[in-house]
Amino acid sequence: MGDDGLTKIIKRMRELRFLNISDFDDRIKCSVIRNLGDEDLQHLKYLRLHNTKMSEKVLRKLLLKRNNLIINPSPGYILTFKVVNGNPRFDNRFTANIDLLHNDLLDQPGFCCI
Repeated sequence: MGDDGLTKIIKRMRELRFLNISDFDDRIKCSVIRNLGDEDLQHLKYLRLHNTKMSEKVLRKLLLKRNNLIINPSPGYILTFKVVNGNPRFDNRFTANIDLLHNDLLDQPGFCCI
């Protein structure tokens, strides 16, 4: 399955709140995320992308559009930013205790086994 197929599947999952596309396919590239419109995946809370070829630039744009989204691009890291003088300033990746994050997410209905 190529990028177009995965994009179509993701767009049809309107209520999806947790998405793990880690190790999905090393041919999956940024277009999967770049092709998401504002109306797609509005309820997404957590996106895990370990071992993918997603550009950090694309992930940053997504995070700016959906600043409540937790983006976990690689083991032990969460992409974060803060606004300084009206401009977003991305932190170098925030090293986090992913186990604590997962424990918090376990309280959310539908989060399991990611």
